[in-house]
Amino acid sequence: MTHCSASKGLSALWWMSLCLIIGCAEPERSLSSVVSSDFNGALNASSRPVWRGRIAAGMEHSLVVMPNGGVRSWGRNQEGQLGNASFTQSAQPVIVLADGANGGSALGQVVAVASGARHSLALQADGTVWAWGANPSGQVGTSSPDSRNNRAMRVASLRPAKAITAGAFHSLALLDDGTVWAWGANADGQLGDGTSDARAVPTQVPGLYGITEIAAGAAHSLALKADGTVWAWGANAFGQLGNSDAFQGSYIPVQVHVAEGGVLDDVVELSSGSQHALALRSDGTVWTWGHGYDGQLGNCEFSSSRREAVRVLNADGSEPLMGVESVSSGSWHSLAIGGDGSVWSWGNNTQGQLGDGSTKCRSLPTQVKAPTGAGTLMGLAAVTAGGFFSLALGADGRLWAWGYGLYGQLGNGSTSSQLLPVRTLLDTGMGLVAAGSSHSLAVRPDGTVWTSGLSTASPYGVAMPSQVPGLDETVAVTVGENHSMALRANGDVWSWGENTYGQLGDGSIIKRGTPVQVQGLSGVRRIAAGERHSLAVCADGSAWSWGANYNGQLGDGSTSNRYLPVRVAGLSGVVAIAAGAGHSLAVRADGNVWAWGSNINGQLGDGSEVDRSAPVQVRGLSGVVAVAAGYSHSLALSMDGSVWAWGGNWDGQLGDGSEANRAIPARVQGLGGVFAVSAGDLHSLAVRADGSLWAWGYNGQGELGDGSESSRTVPTHVSGLSGVVAVSAGHRYSMAVRSDGSAWAWGYNGNGQRADGFSRTIFTAAQVAALSNVVAVTSAEEHSLAIIDADQSVWAWGKNSDGQLGDGSTSDRAMPVRTQGLGRTIAVAAGRLHSLALSTDHSVWAWGYNGSGELGDGSALDSILPVRVRGLNEVMAIAAGVHHSLAVSADGRVWSWGYNNEGQLGDGSTVRRLMPVQVQGLSNVVAVAAGSDHSLAVCSDGSVWAWGYNGYGQLGDGSNVSRLTPVQIRGLSGVVAVAAGYRYSLAVRSDGSVWAWGGNWVGQLGDGSTVNRLAPTRVQALNGVVAVAASAQSAHSLALRADGVVWAWGYNGDGRLGDGSTTNWTVPVQVKGLKRVTALAAGSSHSLVVHPEDGVWFWGDNDYGLLGEGLSLSVNVPVRSLLL
Repeated sequence: MTHCSASKGLSALWWMSLCLIIGCAEPERSLSSVVSSDFNGALNASSRPVWRGRIAAGMEHSLVVMPNGGVRSWGRNQEGQLGNASFTQSAQPVIVLADGANGGSALGQVVAVASGARHSLALQADGTVWAWGANPSGQVGTSSPDSRNNRAMRVASLRPAKAITAGAFHSLALLDDGTVWAWGANADGQLGDGTSDARAVPTQVPGLYGITEIAAGAAHSLALKADGTVWAWGANAFGQLGNSDAFQGSYIPVQVHVAEGGVLDDVVELSSGSQHALALRSDGTVWTWGHGYDGQLGNCEFSSSRREAVRVLNADGSEPLMGVESVSSGSWHSLAIGGDGSVWSWGNNTQGQLGDGSTKCRSLPTQVKAPTGAGTLMGLAAVTAGGFFSLALGADGRLWAWGYGLYGQLGNGSTSSQLLPVRTLLDTGMGLVAAGSSHSLAVRPDGTVWTSGLSTASPYGVAMPSQVPGLDETVAVTVGENHSMALRANGDVWSWGENTYGQLGDGSIIKRGTPVQVQGLSGVRRIAAGERHSLAVCADGSAWSWGANYNGQLGDGSTSNRYLPVRVAGLSGVVAIAAGAGHSLAVRADGNVWAWGSNINGQLGDGSEVDRSAPVQVRGLSGVVAVAAGYSHSLALSMDGSVWAWGGNWDGQLGDGSEANRAIPARVQGLGGVFAVSAGDLHSLAVRADGSLWAWGYNGQGELGDGSESSRTVPTHVSGLSGVVAVSAGHRYSMAVRSDGSAWAWGYNGNGQRADGFSRTIFTAAQVAALSNVVAVTSAEEHSLAIIDADQSVWAWGKNSDGQLGDGSTSDRAMPVRTQGLGRTIAVAAGRLHSLALSTDHSVWAWGYNGSGELGDGSALDSILPVRVRGLNEVMAIAAGVHHSLAVSADGRVWSWGYNNEGQLGDGSTVRRLMPVQVQGLSNVVAVAAGSDHSLAVCSDGSVWAWGYNGYGQLGDGSNVSRLTPVQIRGLSGVVAVAAGYRYSLAVRSDGSVWAWGGNWVGQLGDGSTVNRLAPTRVQALNGVVAVAASAQSAHSLALRADGVVWAWGYNGDGRLGDGSTTNWTVPVQVKGLKRVTALAAGSSHSLVVHPEDGVWFWGDNDYGLLGEGLSLSVNVPVRSLLL
């Protein structure tokens, strides 16, 4: 690997650093000029298109953000920079994983990525920054230098960030407040903190405010201010700071100047290469400075560097390059996207990274050629320049790569270099959500497939997301009328559902409730499902079809159904496909569209209404990059961003302002800059490059999302959605994915296909599955609470008759709503009709029913919003009984308030208390539990004390006498946890054994009998238990073992024990299908647990939607909640 020019004044140290980066050894921290791999990782979501930051090219690895918020990576991996828990290079995309401390699952909700030399960064929608890979200088943000991190780790102290960028061995983040933070290598002052000390923890760059964009080079950094000026700091050996100084570096930011005099201003975008930089001004001109010996400045020179910004010239050097929309700097080459979607490149080309079919270096821009070498690559939305290779993302989601490929960094499955663009194995535009007639599919960031809605041939007929078994590494899904398909990363296709016409492609007509592999296909790149037929495109450009063929929709020249794939006749070079009810569409590499099948409404676009059993060319179209097929209409997206439509139009689904059918394509009115389209039965969707969503056609079920039921013959804006990156139009409803990975749905929902937990129609977009990262749950009789890790907020769902959800209303909620007015929370507790929360400042808050003083605010008035419990400070633990509340203060004292008819407050009386009173005779308490009308406390010495009602022996003192003050429970020591149920009690000892006493009428004590116990008895066959839960309003018990397995016993009405039956058990039975559980809660007639990766699982009764998934059915085995 060589440079275009010889030494030309370059130092031996600079050449040494090149060798070190490309594979000789890890560079020393003292090297001042090392190869960069920033390559445009910054994202300014408020002003830039949705594409920026979604692809990143490092020195020898690549990253891409998927529409569902997951991240895929490929290329070199010796330092773990791929983040897939290995150190093995990969020439095909792999899934980036979070580290074990954060669940070990796929990294999700990502909106931007950045690549360093051998480390990577990711930015989540909530402003969290993640890092992985090499860490010799702390660039990953951990305090263990020289470590290799092969999973993503959270970078501390950076939320909320809004942009990231990575230099060779340092990292930058831009926060919401406009400040810049830096960490990693600092030998040249590239952190901008006035020192040369490396930092493993982010430090603020002083003196910089109002920053809107950042970029990082090998050992220098750049920042763009809101006023359009550019600031730089760090190494300056080649003038990369652009401040006119004689190649003198700076440890603090200095302003970039222009060669013509004055400062560089009016800049809207920045990018930095190894030792050069690019700036895009608002007039579409590109300015550059720094190292220029490889022509990367684009100013017709190979022999000099520039200390001040100069204009990049056009292809013949006669005038400035104009009309540029985005730029990216690689190590020694540069890229720019023109307004027409083409790419210009210049600089080093020794490995073909300019994509012009040669290895000739260029000092003036040249256009990147099409894959065939004829014409130019068009329709591009984003580019990123890496070490000696380049990536480009098409507006249709196709990803292209060219240049050096030895480590698989091109992502096309090989390790060969390419002088012309090749498609990677990953298309970001493939269907990660799919909306069918009555069910929906979605691909999660971990590659698993989830479904909701009704399918006549599937067991997944529920309104909550359920995982499709046996599928992983999924890259695309599609749905037909009653069948589904999934494409895996290895090119295999799997299908399930109805199969009457052979649409599953497994050689039979047997319907399948679980996925089966489509036979005879490999290397598949695209899939599409029609009403009763299926299509696939292979890597060689061939198109295949199977299933129903009564209209010739298989395109094999016949009308015979096919149970196995057959090749579509006469088509080659196919790059995209679409399947309608009875017709099919294909786009060839030359941009022409072909169609076959039913043509009763002109949906084939050939000017006739004659069905075709073999492909015919659609008239009047060229330069098409994507197609979509509805019930009897068709859409095409041109590379210029225009949309064309033809076929049936009785509800305005063609968007041409009329309701007249069209047998040849007509342009959709008023739309430009479109990058994605989707066709439903009778409506159409389009996403523009600015992330806005537009819809037209039938709207009787609100599928247009404009808040009305009026059909539209021209596009209308879907209200309330921005940053859209993927869409799918279903039968009478629509789905969209935003850049933060969140899914949204609207329209008809009679079968629960929207997966929002309801079955009602809605007319504006609503988010699906809004919660994630649950760390704690609690359940009462008919409502539940959860704490979310990301911001320690409290969410609630279920019955809300007395405001116990705290959302400011008394409306029951079948989906989680955020409890209002609470800060960061560390614990929650749920009583029958009231709720408690313990804040991080150790104050206690309460809401809901207050007729007996349960809220402790000095009144007996209910509150639909949290109120502070009076007179309590430094509280360490809380508990809620049916109508009373408990708290433990830091000094070990216990406080109680609320109902007291049985002495459950422990103050020596039976008088209700509207404010906390001290429980008598207790000290050194570490934990409490509140039952229906009795209370428990654990002291630091392991003893247990009880008070309140004792009619069933639940106080464990050998009697049935109720107690107004605490008594010690006999025969128990070494207790570490307790739970108080409905007139019975549980305790866990330090040896992992579980003990129980009190009422036992349905076996809730777990001792094999139904005999009440006045003193503790050991629960049978349980060891290694770390936590227990008991229902304060019912009689079932749960235990969590150290291995993460959950056991249950007692009453099993509505399946609350989760063993698949409704049989009561007097001894523990294992809850089905659960492992690695971290927390549990027992409600009146249901149970909840938390899994570190899979969120909340539930089972039992579901009145009032207390299970959080929106149905009213009961389930007797665990199912996953919408708290994903």
